Amino acid sequence: MRRGTPLVIFGPTGAGKTALVRVLTGGIGDFATEGSAELEGKPISGTRCADLVLRRPEFLQRSIGEVVNPDAQEDAVELALQALELQDFLHPLSRPMLDLSPFEFRQALLVREAVRRPSVAAFDEPTYGLSAEEIDVYCRTLRALAKRIGVVVATRSAAVADAIAGDLLVFEGGKLVRRALSADTPRARKKTFQTCDSYVPPSDGQAAVGVVAIPPMPRLPEDSGPAGDRLRETSAFPAFVVVPDFTPEK
Repeated sequence: MRRGTPLVIFGPTGAGKTALVRVLTGGIGDFATEGSAELEGKPISGTRCADLVLRRPEFLQRSIGEVVNPDAQEDAVELALQALELQDFLHPLSRPMLDLSPFEFRQALLVREAVRRPSVAAFDEPTYGLSAEEIDVYCRTLRALAKRIGVVVATRSAAVADAIAGDLLVFEGGKLVRRALSADTPRARKKTFQTCDSYVPPSDGQAAVGVVAIPPMPRLPEDSGPAGDRLRETSAFPAFVVVPDFTPEK
């Protein structure tokens, strides 16, 4: 990884993207049968690993301030918002996380990482369910976050990978088959995408379409009250999400 530049792991389902992310985030024993993994020159183990950014259910029961600034660092949230160019976002911090839309929730998790500043934050298909415009904003925020900490994003969408505009690793069948740097020309990056079986060529002026499978959320008791109704509403994503006609200009 290069400091200041996000790293995108791109490839079809089953290519090994999630396995690699889990290795980086401490799950090496669950996936690796041999070899080793290192972060900043030291073996990945225990608490020394990349931070896996997840939409944890317990966050929905807390205020925005409690989630994005768990250690109550003075001025930390304002500094993070400025660094991510989100100055008018999230206020007031006393609001419950339940009040946020899926897009705002994910933006809030980026602010949390900017406040906590782990060595590396890892994201696995973080854009599912977002509109094209929301994906564009989210990817800009990811690039801003990468100036503060290491950022690794796994995605099967060429459009998302292109919008992040980071260094690119293309995986197929559990192997690294191509790589490209963020400084490469658009033509060179497009050629890198086209070597991957999951690449969908644009047609009629449209960008590539990314499709991701979403695992089902656990069922909640029917008598869980208004909070349960709201939780069901914010957690109910369809089984498949398609991001059509996406262009970075939008």
